[in-house]
Amino acid sequence: MPNDLTTYTWVLKVNQNEWDSANNCKGEEKKTISTAQNLIDKFGLHAVVITRGSKGAIAVDSENRFLLNLKRASSGYTIGCGDAFAGGFCIAIDKQQSLVEAIRLGTLSAVANVSEETKLPGQLDLGVMEKAAKEIEIRKV
Repeated sequence: MPNDLTTYTWVLKVNQNEWDSANNCKGEEKKTISTAQNLIDKFGLHAVVITRGSKGAIAVDSENRFLLNLKRASSGYTIGCGDAFAGGFCIAIDKQQSLVEAIRLGTLSAVANVSEETKLPGQLDLGVMEKAAKEIEIRKV
């Protein structure tokens, strides 16, 4: 049995700080995207997703590069937002939705987690998610 994690990795999801530490990208979008593309080509990954907190996310697959921006960032309790993103992302992937829809649902889940309107951390409020959906802009780069 191979012990290389890339054998079993389909999507790599990291936050911007983790990404920058490992790849010396310093938050530079172009460098981040080209490095992600190189990882996809080298290891045969389906996608690389880098979450950027209130700045949104970058998602790259073998054919596309997407930049998700939040028009208005939420403030609040950020613990668990990465997990909330991963949960929403995985639900969309499990339902065979596109990479764009997966990062959108992941982001909405994270925004609902951090929102001051959410009564308990980790509890998703669909009303918060519906409002936040209007604040998301995704563009192909």
